[in-house]
Amino acid sequence: SPSSHGDASSTWRESSLCLGERLFLGADPALTLHLAELYLELAPHAQASLSLNLELLGGGPGGALGGSGGGSKGSGSQRAARGPTSSGNDADPVERCLGMVKELVSLCPSLVEAHLLMAKATLAAHPHHPDLTLKVLKRCLKVDPSCSAAHLLMASVALDRCGNERLAQQSLDHALGLDFGVRSLPAYHLTRARLLSAQANPEAALKQLNEARQSLDGGGKSGSAVSFSADAAAVEVETVRTLVALKRLSEAKDCVWSARNRFRGSAHEVAILMCEAELLVAKGDPDGALKVLDSVGEMGDKANLGLAMRAKAAIHLKHRRDKVAYGRCFAELVTRADDASEKHDALEQLGQAFLDIQNPGKAVEAFQAALELNPTNALLAVRIGRALISTHDYRRAREYYDAALKSPHLSDQDSMDLRHDLAKLLIKLRMFDEAALLLSQGLGLSGQGSDSHFSGRDVTRDVATLLLLADVHASEGGEASGAGFDGGDFDEDGSDEGKDGGDEVEEQLSASRAKLFDALERAKHIQHEHLTSMISDSSVAEEDLKAQRRIMSDICCRVANFHGSAKASANKGFKAEAREQLMMECYNEALTAHPMGCEAMILLAKLHFKRGDLEACAEKCETVIRVQQHESPDAGPLGDETSGDVWQEDLGGNLGGAPVVGPREEAVLMLADLCFAKKDSDGAMAHLLELLEQQPRHYDALARLIQLLWRAARLAEEVPKLLRNAEAATPKAFADPGLCYCKGLFHRLTHDTHQALHYLNRARRDGEWGGAALMLMITVYIEPFLERAFQLEDKKGDVEGKAKDKALGKKAGRGDGEVNEEESVAIAQHLFGELAVIAGPLLTAPLGSIGNQTQADVKGTSFSNARYGTSCMGGGGLLNAGFIQSASYQRCAALAVRTLSTEIVLAHAFVGRKKEVVTEAEFEGLAQQMVDVLEADKEFTPAMLALAAMFMLQDQEQKARNMLKRIVKMPFAQDQSEAFENAYMILAYFYIDKAKFDLAQELCKRCLQYNKSCANAHETLGSILERECAYKDAAEAYERAWSFTFQGSPSVGFELAFNYLKAKRFVEAIDVANEVIKRFPTYPRIKAEVLQVAMESLRP
Repeated sequence: SPSSHGDASSTWRESSLCLGERLFLGADPALTLHLAELYLELAPHAQASLSLNLELLGGGPGGALGGSGGGSKGSGSQRAARGPTSSGNDADPVERCLGMVKELVSLCPSLVEAHLLMAKATLAAHPHHPDLTLKVLKRCLKVDPSCSAAHLLMASVALDRCGNERLAQQSLDHALGLDFGVRSLPAYHLTRARLLSAQANPEAALKQLNEARQSLDGGGKSGSAVSFSADAAAVEVETVRTLVALKRLSEAKDCVWSARNRFRGSAHEVAILMCEAELLVAKGDPDGALKVLDSVGEMGDKANLGLAMRAKAAIHLKHRRDKVAYGRCFAELVTRADDASEKHDALEQLGQAFLDIQNPGKAVEAFQAALELNPTNALLAVRIGRALISTHDYRRAREYYDAALKSPHLSDQDSMDLRHDLAKLLIKLRMFDEAALLLSQGLGLSGQGSDSHFSGRDVTRDVATLLLLADVHASEGGEASGAGFDGGDFDEDGSDEGKDGGDEVEEQLSASRAKLFDALERAKHIQHEHLTSMISDSSVAEEDLKAQRRIMSDICCRVANFHGSAKASANKGFKAEAREQLMMECYNEALTAHPMGCEAMILLAKLHFKRGDLEACAEKCETVIRVQQHESPDAGPLGDETSGDVWQEDLGGNLGGAPVVGPREEAVLMLADLCFAKKDSDGAMAHLLELLEQQPRHYDALARLIQLLWRAARLAEEVPKLLRNAEAATPKAFADPGLCYCKGLFHRLTHDTHQALHYLNRARRDGEWGGAALMLMITVYIEPFLERAFQLEDKKGDVEGKAKDKALGKKAGRGDGEVNEEESVAIAQHLFGELAVIAGPLLTAPLGSIGNQTQADVKGTSFSNARYGTSCMGGGGLLNAGFIQSASYQRCAALAVRTLSTEIVLAHAFVGRKKEVVTEAEFEGLAQQMVDVLEADKEFTPAMLALAAMFMLQDQEQKARNMLKRIVKMPFAQDQSEAFENAYMILAYFYIDKAKFDLAQELCKRCLQYNKSCANAHETLGSILERECAYKDAAEAYERAWSFTFQGSPSVGFELAFNYLKAKRFVEAIDVANEVIKRFPTYPRIKAEVLQVAMESLRP
C-alpha cells in the first residue's frame, strides 16, 4: 500500500542520513548533493508546496475558499506548518538542506544541480518570498542558460507565487524550446494548465491536464515514487478546480472521490480533502466544507490541524460573515499547542487574525501574550507598537518601541527597522528633534559618521535612514520634498513675500531646510557610489541592480523637488530660470540612473509643460505609456500584493479606496491636458475615455470628461453610461464623495439643480472633494441673481419680463420653492464660510506670496490636489477644466476663491438693492479686491465679469459694456471658457437692446463654436429671429435650447411653445406647454397665453 511504502522509504532515508552525517560534506559534491536532497524530502509539507502549490490559507489563488491573512509572513507559523521532523534532530531539515547547498555552491559554483536544489530549498524555506527563489534560479540560468528544469521551476514560481503570467509564459516557452522532452513531464503540463486557467481558458487547461494524466500513466520518467505521487495528486487537484471553473460540478465530484480512494492514507490525502472542501464551497455548501476540514484536523498532524483551521477561518469569514468564528479558529490553535514554541507561533497568528478583522485591541493582547513566552522577540514588540498606533495609543506604542530598542538580542538590521518605525511615530507626534537624534544615532551605529566605505547592506540601510531624516527636516521646516512637483509658479525676483513670524523663526526654518538639503545630498552621494560599484560587478543580480537604480532615481527626484521649492531656493538667491535648470538637471540625472523610471519621466514632463515645451512633454508621456505597456509596474517581483483585498472590503468598512493612479494614468491625463491646451477637445476626450475604460472610478478624469462632453453636445449620450460604470465599480457608491461630485456636476449641466444640490451636499464634507463641491453649490445659489444684475436697466418691458421669468424658472428648477432670494444668498454665504475654512491661506495670504507656496502649505485641504482645478466649473467666475495646468496652482485657486467671495456680495447687493444693503465704501472695497486679482493675473476673465456686474449695480452701464468688450476682444482661453461664454451672452443682450442684431448673432455663433451645448446662445438666437418675425426659424433655435436644457428651463419651454403657436404648429405647441405645466406647475403665463390659444385654434 502507499502508506507502507512511504513508511519504508522514510526509515531508509533516516538511516541514510545518519550514515551520511559521518562523512565530510565537502569531500564528494555528488554525495553532498544527494544528502541535501534527502534532507529536503524529509519535510513532507515542503515537498507538497513544491508539487501541489496548495496555499495554506484557503485553497490557493482563485480557489473557492479564498484567502486569509491569518498566518504572519516570516513568523514562526511557517515553522509550525512544516510539522515535526522525522530525523530526530532539532534542526529543520529544510534549513539544513539550504545550508549544505549554499556551502556546495560556494565550493562548486558551476554545479547546475546545486543551484537548482538551492532554488527548491529556498522556496520551501521562504514560501512567502518567491523573489528569493527567482534570484537563485536566475543565477542558475547564468551558469547554464540551457537548463530546462530551471525554466520549468521558474514558470511555476512566477505563476503560482507571483502571479506573473508573462514571465511564466516566457519560461515555459524557453523550457520547451531547449528540450522537447519536457512534454513528457507532468510538471510541464500542470504549469501550462494553470497558466491557461489564469488566462481564463479553462477548456484548454482541461485538455492540458488530460495530457498530464497520460504522461503519468505512460511511465515513471518523472522521478522517484514520492515525486510521482505528488505530481499525480497535483494533477487531480488542478483538474477538480478546472471542472469547477467550467461549472461541471458533477464531474468534479466524481474526480474528487476517485482521488480520495487513490491517495487514501498517503501524505497527499490532505490536498485532496482540501480540494473537496473547495468543491463543496463552490456548490454553496460551506457547512459540508467545514465538516471535511474537521476530518483533516482529526488526522493528528499539527501541520494538518493548522492547515484546516486556517481554511475554516477563511470560510467563516468570507462565506458566513462570522468574525467571531474566524477568531475562534485561531484561538483553538492556541489551546491545542503542546509546547511554548507552538503556543508562541499560534498567538502570533491569532494577533494577526484580529488585525485582519479590524480589532487591534485584541491583537495587542495576543501579541503581548506571545511576547511573554518569548521576551527576546523584539520584532513582536514592533507589531504591538504598530497595532497600538492603529488605535491611536501613541504613548504605549512608543514604550514598546523603546523597550524593543533596548533588547540585547536585536540584530543591526532589526534595530534600524525599529528606529525607522519609531522615527515615523515621532514625526506624527511632531517631536522632530527626538526623531532626528534617533536616526543620527542609527547612522553612528552603522559606522556612517562620514561617507566612508562599508558593505552594500549597510549602504541600503543608511540611505533609507538619510531619506527618513530628510523627511524629519522637511516636516520640521514646512517643506514637502517628497510630495512631488506641483508645478508651482516661480517669481522672477526669487522673493519670499509670504513669510511671517520673527527672525528667530525664519532662522530656524532656514536651518531645517539646510539640514534637509544636506541629508538628501549625502544620500545621493552614497547611493551614487554604491550604484557605480554594483554596475561594475558582473555577479550582481539584475533585480538588485534595478532596485538600486530606482532608489537613485527617487533621490534625484527629491533633490529636484527641493530646488523647485520657492522657499528653499529663495534663500540661495536662485531665480526662476536657475531653479528650473537645476530641476531639469536632477530629473535627467534620475533618468540616467534609471532610464525606464516612469516617475522621473512624469515629473520631467510636468516641468516641460510648465515651461511651455509641449512637444517634449508629449514625448515623455508617450514614452511612459510604452514602458508601462511592456513591463510590470515597479512593485517588485511579487507584483501587486492584493491577495487580501477581498477581506479588507468585507471587514474594515473600506469603500474600495481610491483608484490606483500610476505613471500610466498620469501620462494619459497629461496628454489630455496637452490636447486641451492645443484646443483639441476630441483628442482630450479620446484620452480620458481610454483611461476610464481601464479605471471607471478615476473621478478626476470623469469630471473633466463630463465637461468636455457637455461642450461637444454629447452629454446625454455618453455620461450616464460612464456614471453607471463608476457606480458598478464602487462599493457603497451612495457614499463615495468623488462619484457624488461627478453626479452633482452632471445634474447641474442638465439643469436639474435639485438633484445637483442633493449630490453635491453629500460631497461637501469630504476632505478631497469638499472644496470643489462647495464652490459649485455656491454657484448654483447665486448664478440667477448675477445674470439678472445685467438686465436691471433694460427699458423694454418684454425683455425685463423674460428675465424675471427666466429667474423664476431657475428657482422652480431647483425644487426649493420655499427658499426665497434672501435665503438663497444667506445659504451661499454660509457655504462660503465653510469654504473659507478649507481654503485657508489661499483666501488670507497676500496674492504676491501665494505663487511661492509649496504643496505643503495647503496640504490637508481640498485644494491640495488637482481635483480643484480640474473639477470646478461654473458661471460668473469659477474655474474650469484644465485651468490648473495653465498657471500656478495656488495662485489660480486664490484668484477664483476671492472672485467668488466678491460675487456673493454682489448677489447680496442685487437681492437687497431696494434696501441698499451694500454701501458705496463696500463697493469700493470689492472693486479694489478685483483690481488686486487682475494685477496678479491681467487676463483673469472671471474677475473682469465680476467688475462688470458691479458697474451695473452702481448704474454705470457704459463701464460695464466697456469691460465686456474688453473680454470679447481677448483671445478665447479654454481654461476660462465659461466666463468667456457668459461675457459673450451678456454683451449680446446689450446689442439686442440696441437693435444691433447682427453683432448679437455673431457673438452667439462665436459662443457655439466653443460650446455646442450653450442653451443661452440658442435661446438668444431664437429671440433675435422672433423679433424679426421669423417664427419658424426661431422655433428651431428654441427647440435646440429646450433640448440642451434637458427640458429644465420653463422660460425656454414657454418661448418654444409660443413660437410653435406663431408658426401655426398648434399640436407641438400644446405638447410643449403641457410638458412645462407638468414640470413647473407654478410657472405663469403659459397656460393662458399659449395652451388655451393653441387648443382653440385647433377647433373647426
